[in-house]
Amino acid sequence: TGIINDSEKIFTLEELQVSNMIENDATKLSLYLWKIAEMSQGFSGRTLRKIPFLAHALFVGSQKMSHETFLNAMQNAVAKQIQDRTDLSS
Repeated sequence: TGIINDSEKIFTLEELQVSNMIENDATKLSLYLWKIAEMSQGFSGRTLRKIPFLAHALFVGSQKMSHETFLNAMQNAVAKQIQDRTDLSS
């Protein structure tokens, strides 16, 4: 939809495994996305579908952004979902 304005490649899990999950300039963002996915384990499909929308609505101040900015927002959205779950169970 044109929200992310850079062209950095996000590697698939298979491509990351070929590189032995080694972090370098090329794989940094892909591994960051993998970390966010690991944080999201246990979320329902419905919650997972909401994460990008929540990230954009709650944690991004512009219409256009870099991959890194959006991934930061996604991590914040996942952390908020985790905190909300904790608050509800208390």
